Amino acid sequence: MPDLPKAFFNFGADWLTTITRQHLRRQTDFAPKHDLALTNLLTALAPTIRGKTLRLKARMNRGQFVANIPLSRHENITDFVEQMRAGKKNVMAPGKTELFATTAGTTTGTPRIVPVPPAMVEHFYRMSRYVALNATARAGSIDALRGRLLLLGGQSHFPPPQDRAEPSSSYPTTSDLSTLAATHKTRWLNRHFFEPTSRIALEPDWSKMIDRIIRRTRDRNISLIAGQPQWLIPFAHQMLDLLTESKPPPTSLKAIWPKLRTLIHTGSSIQTSRLALQQLAGPGVMLHEVYSAAEGIFAVQGHQPGPGLRLLTDSGIYFEFLPVADYHPKDLDASARLTVPLADVDTKTDYLLVVTTPAGLVRHIVGDVVRFSKLRPHSLYPVGQIELRLSTFGEHLLARDMATALFHTCEINKWKIRHLHVAPISETQELGQHRGRHEWWVELETGSQVTPTGPLISSPVDLHLTQKHPRYAARRQSGQIAPPLVRLVMPGTFEHWLRHSNLWGGPHKLPITRNDRSIADGLKGLMRFSDD
Repeated sequence: MPDLPKAFFNFGADWLTTITRQHLRRQTDFAPKHDLALTNLLTALAPTIRGKTLRLKARMNRGQFVANIPLSRHENITDFVEQMRAGKKNVMAPGKTELFATTAGTTTGTPRIVPVPPAMVEHFYRMSRYVALNATARAGSIDALRGRLLLLGGQSHFPPPQDRAEPSSSYPTTSDLSTLAATHKTRWLNRHFFEPTSRIALEPDWSKMIDRIIRRTRDRNISLIAGQPQWLIPFAHQMLDLLTESKPPPTSLKAIWPKLRTLIHTGSSIQTSRLALQQLAGPGVMLHEVYSAAEGIFAVQGHQPGPGLRLLTDSGIYFEFLPVADYHPKDLDASARLTVPLADVDTKTDYLLVVTTPAGLVRHIVGDVVRFSKLRPHSLYPVGQIELRLSTFGEHLLARDMATALFHTCEINKWKIRHLHVAPISETQELGQHRGRHEWWVELETGSQVTPTGPLISSPVDLHLTQKHPRYAARRQSGQIAPPLVRLVMPGTFEHWLRHSNLWGGPHKLPITRNDRSIADGLKGLMRFSDD
C-alpha cells in the first residue's frame, strides 16, 4: 500500500460510511443472494483433497448438498489441518495455508486449530472493514476512525510442527485471531492506525502485556477499542487502577482518552457484560457488538435498536441451521438432512449454527446455539454452546438463559454482576432419574445499597426460570430439581481461582454453565464451602 496520508483514508471512510448507512436501512431479504455463496464455495473447494474425500461437486444444488454431504465437527478435520500445518497444499482450501487460528477451548479445555487460508484472510479483512464502517454508520460520523485503534487480544501461540519452522518474520502462524491480526498488519496500518505494536502483542505474560499497552497508549489519541469482554473489562480496571494517583483520578476510559468514540466487543451478548463495559467505557462511548469466532465473522449489530445481530449473508460463508431438538451428537447422519436453510428459519426455534467457509470447513457444526430475533433482515444472537448446556436433569438451559434470570434479579436490587458460573449437583438417583439442583456461584460488584444474600437471589431466579422455561418448570414441580443453591463469593474470588488455574487473561473464557463440576469444585475447594 502506498504511504498515503491518513486524510485520504478519512475521505474514503466518510464516503463508504454513507453507503453503509443506506445499506443498513434496507429491509431486503438477502436469503436468495445468500444461496450464491454455496455455489462459489463448492467451485473452490471441490478440487481440494478434502473436497474429493467428501465427493463435493461444483454444480451441486442445495438439495444434493444436504442429502449427500455429512455434517462435521472439529475432530473430523484434525488430520487435514495437521497436513496443512506441515506445508501440504490444496488440502482443505486451494493453495498453501500459512496462518491458523485457535479457538478459546472453552468446551474441551484445549484450544482447537482452524485454518486461515488466503481466501479466509480476505474474509476477515473485508468483514472487519464492514464492521468498522457499520459502527461509523450507526454513530453518524467517522470520528471513531480519526484516532488510533486499540486491538486487545489473548496470546495463545502454538509451536509449528516439528518438521516445519516458523517463517523468518518470527511472528506466530498459529494463534488466536486477534494476535494474528496484531502481528500481520501492513506498515501503513501500523503507522496510522493500530495499537499495540507487534512486539507488545506477543508478550507471553498477560499482565505484563496489559501493563505495556497501558504505558504506551495512555498519552495517545485512542478513538476506538476492540476486543472480547473477558479481555476488555480487566484491561479497563487495570488501566484505571494504574492512574488512581492522578488528580482527579479517571473513572472511565473516556476520561483517559477524551476522543474515544466506540468500543467494539465480541464473544458475549449477555446484558451483564454490556452494562459493565458501558460503565467502564464512559458516557458518549458507543458499544458495537460483533458475533465472530475462529471460523469466521458471522453477524454485527444493525442500524436499528433492539436485540439481535444482523447476519452477514454476503460474507462468503454459507449458513445452515440445525434445530437443537434434531441434533444427535452420536449419530450425525441422522441430523444431516434436518438442517434448515436461511429462508425457512423462524424466531421460536433454537438452532445450532452450521457453516461452510472458504477455509474448507464443510457443513461444520460450530457448537454455538443461536436464536433469531427478526427475519427481515435476518438478525440473531448466540445463547450458549451446546456442549455446555445444563442438561443433567433434562432441563436444557443455556448460558444466556441463566444469565438473563440473574440479571433481572440483580437489576431490581441494583446489584452489578461481575462473574457467574452455574453447575449441577446430583444428590440422589432413583429409578434411573437424576435428582439434584443447580449451584450458582455469583460474584457481585461492591457498593450496593441492599445487602445481597443467597436466598434473596435464589427465589426470584427460580421463579424466572420456572416462568420462562417449561422443561425446568416441569422438573421443579415433580421435585426432580430442588431450588437453586446460590453461593455468593467475595469480589476477586473468580480472578483468584483463574490465576491459580493459569487461566487468567489471554484467550481463556470462563463459561457461565457447565454440565459437570470441574469449575464449581475448583471454586468450592478454594472457598471451603460446606456441602449443605
